[in-house]
Amino acid sequence: MLNNVFIIIILCITFLCLFQFIATLVDYRKVLIVEPMNSGENIVFPEANKVDASNLEMRINHLDSVIEELNAIRDAVSSSKQILKLTSSEKEAPAQDAVRVPTYTGIDTSEVFDITISGEPLAQTINIEVPIGKRGPDGNVGKRGPKGKKGEPGDVGPVGYCGLSIR
Repeated sequence: MLNNVFIIIILCITFLCLFQFIATLVDYRKVLIVEPMNSGENIVFPEANKVDASNLEMRINHLDSVIEELNAIRDAVSSSKQILKLTSSEKEAPAQDAVRVPTYTGIDTSEVFDITISGEPLAQTINIEVPIGKRGPDGNVGKRGPKGKKGEPGDVGPVGYCGLSIR
């Protein structure tokens, strides 16, 4: 126990001497300490001011470009031109003997809506292809309906020989 205490005291003394030696290597008279001459005087570092000014200028330029883009969007939205156009068309049914392309989802693409968007922002066209689907089997034949009304007689033919008359 006493041996451990002795080692700790020696280590503390060694660290104090080491830190004191390091402190003597630094000559504090050569270190520039900038202090204002008057209490109301501000310390100005020209290099730091140049860096700050360039950073502020970059941010202001970026902010100006964002404001211009927002103004252009506002003008486009508030103008009377058409912003969005919607078109639709029937999707072509695939041929019966066409080679079937395997899909990962297992969904037949002829039964899925295809939507495409084209054009520039604020002047876009949305095209929707509506699936027609496949022709299903014919249904059962229905019952015969009621007889309709008697129609008007047609035109009278030419007058003449009526054929044999049997009485």
